[in-house]
Amino acid sequence: MKKMQELEKEYQEFSIQNDFIKTLDDFYTFMEVSIDDLQEAEFDCYDELQENKRWQFGAKIRNFLFFFFEQEEVEFYDDDNALLEKELSLMGDYLQFLKKVVDVSCEDNFRELLKLVDFSVKCYDEQLDYYEYERDRVEALLKGINMFSFKYENNRDVFEEFFKQKLDSLSKKNRQYIKER
Repeated sequence: MKKMQELEKEYQEFSIQNDFIKTLDDFYTFMEVSIDDLQEAEFDCYDELQENKRWQFGAKIRNFLFFFFEQEEVEFYDDDNALLEKELSLMGDYLQFLKKVVDVSCEDNFRELLKLVDFSVKCYDEQLDYYEYERDRVEALLKGINMFSFKYENNRDVFEEFFKQKLDSLSKKNRQYIKER
């Protein structure tokens, strides 16, 4: 698990990936598209969760009807659904973060906010990859394969704390700037 100091160092060394955003209006458009994409991903994840529930129900019926033969592992769906719910929770939290970024953005801070958003996308993707890896592990265990990788780690709590602190800091700077005007 990463530490706050590691994230701070990564953030300081991070450079903005988007060179096409030059104005505050460009930033707002970029944020609107990002929020729409994230909401669409939420719907897809929710659909997958519902599909898992249907498959689980079908497995329970098959287990009841064919109990003398092979039994399906219904617990797999519970484990997979728990991970899908964590993904949905991550998406919801990230969506709120993006909306707060839009709320505190202004002409003077949108470049720094863009850097924060670009960095947060990187961290969000890493966390989502971790959940997908965990889902793959659950599926592999169902097949009798135990797998482990050091490439993925759960850093959600430290990421959320880091982004909250950065956003609060930028928000305070924005309020000070407005008061000085």
